[in-house]
Amino acid sequence: MHKTEPKVLKIYRTILQKYMNRFGLESVDIAFLARSTKSNINSVLDSKTSIGLETMEAISNIFNLPYYEFGNPNHPMPTLKSLPEKTRQRIIFRKKEGPHIELTYNSLSINDKIILVLSKYQMNQLFLTEEIMHEIKIAFPDDPINTTLIGDRLKKSFQAYVQKTDEQAPSRVGRGRKPYFYKVIASLPHTTISAAREAINTEWSKNY
Repeated sequence: MHKTEPKVLKIYRTILQKYMNRFGLESVDIAFLARSTKSNINSVLDSKTSIGLETMEAISNIFNLPYYEFGNPNHPMPTLKSLPEKTRQRIIFRKKEGPHIELTYNSLSINDKIILVLSKYQMNQLFLTEEIMHEIKIAFPDDPINTTLIGDRLKKSFQAYVQKTDEQAPSRVGRGRKPYFYKVIASLPHTTISAAREAINTEWSKNY
């Protein structure tokens, strides 16, 4: 391991915490905006783990900055108006909702949540499991759902509606296996979608 890495990571954590405090964001908000998980962001903030370049860049982009500027402690902090629209909306959301409260969700409802997300997809549309996860995490940031679990549910419960393809997602920063696209091959029954909406019964579910 490079000798300067611990110092670089320490500076990055300090800057991230400073930005979070300035704009009233929590780790769950950073995870949502960076398409990561709250546990990963907390581990970084608690110095329990390192952080990959892809995640560092994603976090920097939350504040409309490239990594080399965000990681520079002397770089001026951006103004609220200069932030991406998605970040500004999340800041408004957190201010309105107040501090995040940990909740536990029944894993049995995961299929219903997947059903609602799939209901918005068109015939032959390609998608990734991480896209479904991201949609669910919008409303249920504490849900223990992950891409592996979603892939397993698609295989076991949704074979009649989706199909895994041989097409992989474009190359991404860093190492790791590139995910495969899934394709919608049949529409979900309206009765199935209605039942899932009633089972979830939240403002989020009413949008489907």
